[in-house]
Amino acid sequence: MVNVHPRARQPFYGIVMLVHRFAKDGTVAEDVIARRKQVRRKGSAGARLKALAVIAVVLWFVLPGQAQKRPCQIPPGSENSRILPQTSAGTIRYQQPVGGNPGNGNEWINIKLVGVKSNRSAIGARIKVTVSNQGHAARSFYRTVGSGGSFGASPLEQHIGLGKSARIENVEVWWPATKITQRFNDVSKNQFLEIKEFAKIFTKLERKSFILMNHSLHTAIVDRRAHSRKS
Repeated sequence: MVNVHPRARQPFYGIVMLVHRFAKDGTVAEDVIARRKQVRRKGSAGARLKALAVIAVVLWFVLPGQAQKRPCQIPPGSENSRILPQTSAGTIRYQQPVGGNPGNGNEWINIKLVGVKSNRSAIGARIKVTVSNQGHAARSFYRTVGSGGSFGASPLEQHIGLGKSARIENVEVWWPATKITQRFNDVSKNQFLEIKEFAKIFTKLERKSFILMNHSLHTAIVDRRAHSRKS
């Protein structure tokens, strides 16, 4: 069987080779013809995949834009229509509606680590938060600082949910470079903390909250939530 030169995959090289073989001995190499057919099939399959990829990209960018142009309509008799501002037609219309996170009554703590001898981002550091909830035995939450997966990234600050009626007994931080463990007792809940390597105390960070929706809409939702709790 005749070995086909790598350049046979190029468009006109196979034709030149066939003419050369025919002029030399009056025959045509069957393996060359088979290889050319195989290359054509692969080429057509690749062209189809490229076309599908282009179509997918176009739909990805075009359809969301078309969806944003269509107003969000809520029937006047629905549950949400009682708290949302009405138009003259009795429906709600937003070009780009943004929903608010209703939240819950659970406790939490947010910890930011800053390395000194270890890397400044504290990648690889380990956090242990021991919590006791009312009516339950003490339990521990574990976190390892890292950016997460390959197709996305998680925040380096660790936000840890503690459940309801929680009391933090202690917070422990293990550092990868120095192998030391810091321990902090009687830490308050529902706050943002910054812990530096080797530090004896932690720093409380001030983070201001903000609302991602219309103020009147937010006020209506808060009032309705308070009314539902009373009832």
